[in-house]
Amino acid sequence: MNFHKSKIYLSFFLIYFVITMFQVIFLYFIPLFYLDVLKVDPKELALVQIFPYLPLFMSPLFGYFYDRYFKKEVQSKLLFYICCLILCGSILIFIFYKESLYLFGLFTFLSLFSIFLIRTIMSNLYLRISQEFPSVKQTIILILRITTIIAYLTTSILFQVIIVKISLLTLWHIFFFLCFSVMIIFIIISVALNSKIQLLSPTSSIKESSKSNSLNNKNPIMLIIYIAFFLGSSDLLFLYLFSSWILNKFGESSFRVYSFLLLIFPIGQLLGNIIAYKLDLKKGNNGKEYDKRKLMFIGIISYMLLMGSLAVSNFMLILIINFGLSFTASLAIFSYTSFITDISKNEKYKTCKFQFLQTYTSLAKIIFVPISYLLYSFVVMEFLILTSVVLFGISGMFILITYSLEKDLYK
Repeated sequence: MNFHKSKIYLSFFLIYFVITMFQVIFLYFIPLFYLDVLKVDPKELALVQIFPYLPLFMSPLFGYFYDRYFKKEVQSKLLFYICCLILCGSILIFIFYKESLYLFGLFTFLSLFSIFLIRTIMSNLYLRISQEFPSVKQTIILILRITTIIAYLTTSILFQVIIVKISLLTLWHIFFFLCFSVMIIFIIISVALNSKIQLLSPTSSIKESSKSNSLNNKNPIMLIIYIAFFLGSSDLLFLYLFSSWILNKFGESSFRVYSFLLLIFPIGQLLGNIIAYKLDLKKGNNGKEYDKRKLMFIGIISYMLLMGSLAVSNFMLILIINFGLSFTASLAIFSYTSFITDISKNEKYKTCKFQFLQTYTSLAKIIFVPISYLLYSFVVMEFLILTSVVLFGISGMFILITYSLEKDLYK
């Protein structure tokens, strides 16, 4: 693979800026728009969002299909261009028909579907680079975290400048139009840039390292960690409703402060990622790599304790806690991403395995997001938060179980 660092890094920045900006809008502003501006029934919103998430489960299957049958560079580039076209088309559906709940469901399906295909292509590129140039693995992960901050900053500034009154529908139209226009421009630039990047290895197969067999012995451990991170995504029980909760409990002025500080929270993510990055490079006196599970456990348990305090905190404390949540979550997620990269990059069907190990978020969204909307009408937010706290505690216990399992496997 011809490795041009600047082009590769810029390509990851552009693609993941678009993905992150979409996630910020989808997580913080779209629920607020439908629940508090259009006054949509939460139960209807729950039903609309169940089916669009189902294609996310296809990512491992498509990863296998991509690894096995996409051998020519032209095939990979054509797929990338088609996915970008679908994503742009879904954005246009939302821009012009956002007030139709059914077309919102179509937008959700097409956008999530195209994004997961784009993620598959970029994941394959990332895994190949990690295998052929191991020194850049952590660098790319760090670039993605910095991209998150910039995407949050851009979205937050646009919201603060445009939405001067939350109840004005016209302002929301302008906000969504400008945000998605930025995304479309970045997509067009990334398409032009990726035409000059080699997405696939020139050889049909890459020699697997001897490290692969030893990593395969971690499959039972990996399954338990996968379950732990699924349970650790139970904060989705309240995350999609959090903006609406802040607005209704503390008022519009407080929500404005909260939405402005969305650009501060990713700084917590960056700090956590820098620490995880440094520890990931660290080796012990025996030459062994740092045990990533330690940082996963610390991140999950710290997140659980901070999350529990959300239910009994005032507005200022909630802002501080959210910064802490961003920091602790990044410790666990960075370590998990690095862990599954090491396991997947030497596999024959590397993209398939890598994508499968990331489906814990898809499974969590399919289960927890609809449940959160269904319960929102008759259950207080504090109950959802405390339910998530319990599931996080179980998640931490699963991480600890892997140590006793490891002793049994290597007796």
